Amino acid sequence: MLSSFRIPFVTLIACLVAAIQLQAQTQASCTFQTFSLPGNPLVLVSGVNDYGTVVGDAYFPNASVRTKAFVHYANGKTVYWLPPGAVQSGFNGRNNNGVTTGAYFDASNQHHAFLQRLDYDADYPNHRTQVQLASTNTTQ
Repeated sequence: MLSSFRIPFVTLIACLVAAIQLQAQTQASCTFQTFSLPGNPLVLVSGVNDYGTVVGDAYFPNASVRTKAFVHYANGKTVYWLPPGAVQSGFNGRNNNGVTTGAYFDASNQHHAFLQRLDYDADYPNHRTQVQLASTNTTQ
């Protein structure tokens, strides 16, 4: 009777060991990199592309314009972006071709979603509802 339980028990243990080894082989690993921005703002990261370019919002609590969009490049360079007449801005995503999406509020508190790339800017103003472009694919 004892040997009849031993075979299923050994089989169960072998299956569990195999499952654990398989799980360990398929887990992803991550590397985290920290950075700070000029002016030491509070930072909300919204996107990063395969080149390590990071986009998001930088919050300066004591500034006249408190929230500005930023691009932080892998080489350490940071660029803040605030369109003329805007009172705040933020970036939401950036693809490998440098196409960036985001939004800003103008002085009339009108919300503008935008898509920005090196040769073209698209502005989508909408005062009735908030429109936000969150990301773009790599074919843009």
